[in-house]
Amino acid sequence: MREYVPFVDVRAVFEKTGAAKYFSHLDLTRAVSRALRRSRLDIWMTEGFSPRPHLVFTPPLSLGYESVCEIMDFRLNLGAELNRDALISAFPPALSIKDVYLPKRKLKEIEFAEYALTLNSDKTAKEISALFSHPVMLLKKAKRSEQVLDITKFIKSLDLSENNGIIKMSAVLSCSGSESLSPAYLISALSENGIKAEHVSVCRTAFYDGTMNIFR
Repeated sequence: MREYVPFVDVRAVFEKTGAAKYFSHLDLTRAVSRALRRSRLDIWMTEGFSPRPHLVFTPPLSLGYESVCEIMDFRLNLGAELNRDALISAFPPALSIKDVYLPKRKLKEIEFAEYALTLNSDKTAKEISALFSHPVMLLKKAKRSEQVLDITKFIKSLDLSENNGIIKMSAVLSCSGSESLSPAYLISALSENGIKAEHVSVCRTAFYDGTMNIFR
């Protein structure tokens, strides 16, 4: 017999730009919770002493990084109306909603994320690309361990171009569990190998599943 659940899952795709790029994960959770309350949707709340919206996010970004593809799951009480316009208008511009739908897949099926990086460097795109064509050993930190690893094993693809000393990088990196790689490691690799990287900006642009299809 199918288990009864008193809610329906809803997925929203949103941007995290401007001032929001400096939000910690806790700041983001609080901002989203306030926006959901402003929407006046019939939000399903957790049980217990301090009820709150049930929220699940894609892997958090480092402070200062932007995104145009963040995903969050929340729940409506069973039978509640999904008023997309009310939801969109309740969110601030720095966390603007791009899409709202009922999910068919779990967020844990995400395996890769794509990032757009720009930076000033004293090396050419070709020279930087050559660095990552060989093993790059860095200290990779996890929640409970630290280990020197070849970070190129966690790079699915890396494309570079340049214009007047500005380097543009498009990187598809693993974002699955212990194999997750932040773009910060790419910048660290440049620094560790004597390559200048200044005025760095990072924006997450897409999520992919294990077969490199856009995740939604």
